Amino acid sequence: MTQFWVLGYAHQFPALVKWTDNLRIIDTVADVGLLSPEQAETLQSAYLTLRDHYHQLTLSGVKLASQTDVLNEIRQQVSALWQSCLGDKRTSENKE
Repeated sequence: MTQFWVLGYAHQFPALVKWTDNLRIIDTVADVGLLSPEQAETLQSAYLTLRDHYHQLTLSGVKLASQTDVLNEIRQQVSALWQSCLGDKRTSENKE
């Protein structure tokens, strides 16, 4: 999602290219009004939780994350934000 915002909106919001890390890009996306502060916090929290989880898996030699209630909740939150922010905005009448 961060790459999409940088590539899709940097021409309109040059501040989006200032940082290369996801957390500060998400801050900037919220600062320019493409996300609400609450949405940005949700994405940052999800990113940090998943990153920590996958780092722990890497250190323990495990290749794949198991399904947990916490990870499923995070996935649902991020999927909802994806649909809200980046999903298909066409009306159902125009979809083919």
